[in-house]
Amino acid sequence: MMFPFSSAPPPAHSLPPDDSIDLKSLKTTSDRLFQSICGAIGGLAAHSARSAPQYFPLLVICALAAIIVLATVPPRNKDFLGLYRSGALILAIGVLLPFWDLLLGIPQQVVVGAVVLVIVLVIALVAFLGRN
Repeated sequence: MMFPFSSAPPPAHSLPPDDSIDLKSLKTTSDRLFQSICGAIGGLAAHSARSAPQYFPLLVICALAAIIVLATVPPRNKDFLGLYRSGALILAIGVLLPFWDLLLGIPQQVVVGAVVLVIVLVIALVAFLGRN
């Protein structure tokens, strides 16, 4: 007697094909474009705040919010996690770079100490957020 619900062998899962060289190139270009846009937005916002100083508090609040969101909120696709975090770092650099003339008044030891502290905090944040 033949059963109508006989079990069929499960389909064999094949590995997805590797990306072509052109596709890898387009993905790399897209990643660099995202990072460039983050830096450009930060620079544009900082230059706008320098030309109209009454908007400086708005620059600080919005830049910090954008950096925190990019650095902490994971994207839907986990492949973009590093891209978002590097975008946050480049956004911060884009916001701070137009103020280079104001940074020259700070003693060099304080700047070096702050840079080292920020690097250590970023590494600790990435290590803390990276463990699942």
